Amino acid sequence: FSSDERHALIQYAEGATFKNLTLDNMMVKHSSMVAGLVGSSKDCTYEKVYIKNSEISAYNTYVGGLLYESEHDKFYDCTTDDNTSVSTQGSFALSLDQVANAGGLVGKAKYSTFTDCINRAEVSGCLNGVGGIVASDNTSYFTRCLNYGYVYHNSSVNKNHDNLGGIVAQANYSDFVECINFGKLYCEDANGGGIVGSGKHVIISNCLNT
Repeated sequence: FSSDERHALIQYAEGATFKNLTLDNMMVKHSSMVAGLVGSSKDCTYEKVYIKNSEISAYNTYVGGLLYESEHDKFYDCTTDDNTSVSTQGSFALSLDQVANAGGLVGKAKYSTFTDCINRAEVSGCLNGVGGIVASDNTSYFTRCLNYGYVYHNSSVNKNHDNLGGIVAQANYSDFVECINFGKLYCEDANGGGIVGSGKHVIISNCLNT
């Protein structure tokens, strides 16, 4: 669907469980805060949720294949396929001095856990953060997460604030264990990294960028 009123299939979820769910052939577009399934989520569990053959895009601010904002959520075996794209243009965000982040699964996360999650989608943006799994994270845990998708940042406004990462673009107090980036990464004059583009107080253990 494409609408000026709907940002996601479900705008807000709290304490819910989503399991064994496939979202296929979606087109979700909006100026901001866009996601395939849930907009803002808190204390939810997502297990074996798959997104395929879909286009999810925002003109500015956060966009995520599954969620655009996550807090205290748990993700297990969630996947976006290689016929899906997640993107943000960031033009309006630039004019309003706002952030614009694109994540294969989640745009913005905090205090969440991601286990055995995979991004195969193409993820792109032109401002702030672009990440294979999550764009911007604070105090989350990533275990055995993989990125196969093409992740690219196609312009840079401020190198100190523009980041690209195979798993997470910008991370603070985040933990990464046995995560691997297999995907192609491309950025123009931005901070780029196979696992994390830019981070503070980050722990990375047994991870690999190929």
